[in-house]
Amino acid sequence: MSSESGANGNGQTAAALTRQWSGVPILGLVHKLNECGIDTLQRLARTGRPEHVPDLVASLRSLWRNLDVTDRQRAATCPFLLLDVHFQNETWWRLCRQSRLPRRQDVARFRGLPAKPGATLMRESLVLAWHTARLNPRASCLLLGISPAVADLIAAMGLQDIERLAESQHSHLRPRWEDRPYFWRQLLVAARNRDDDTLRELHVHGLQLAGGELIQDRARFCAHSLVGDA
Repeated sequence: MSSESGANGNGQTAAALTRQWSGVPILGLVHKLNECGIDTLQRLARTGRPEHVPDLVASLRSLWRNLDVTDRQRAATCPFLLLDVHFQNETWWRLCRQSRLPRRQDVARFRGLPAKPGATLMRESLVLAWHTARLNPRASCLLLGISPAVADLIAAMGLQDIERLAESQHSHLRPRWEDRPYFWRQLLVAARNRDDDTLRELHVHGLQLAGGELIQDRARFCAHSLVGDA
């Protein structure tokens, strides 16, 4: 997948978008995207057919169904993105950059979102990741859970690349930490109960998880460097 589109054909568009968003607080964009994601997952819990509902939604279906607007907004205020697109998987992003699309088996354990809401959320997630990786790579690592290597790959892409990924790979969009249902259960219960103390604890816990991912990524990088120098 070529990165030249960001520097040639749609370079002016990319530059304009960067200038347009440069003054917008990233955390506010994270909260808005979190709310869109939570709204989508709740709609699936209420109306989705069982075979089309993501496992995380199916296992907590009663909690998802009973959230009102205020509950969803409260849950969305986490100081980190609650969606993920292989942001810790450098290999996946390198394959995308080379137009070698990942195999379907990579998402076998996760029932992807329906095409229309999935592609929309994927596009918004990728544009936010692209914007943040270019303007503030450190924020992209902590707030979005993107590894430094993946942030570099995303920043080098053009908007045409982002659009292509949103249309073709939206089945890879998933809730962040889908393998930690206890986190999501606590988040939804605390939001439903207006339990601000527990929500603050979950915010800290989520930032700790994000920090741990960065430490693990750094450890892998150092290990690979040592092997390469050997």
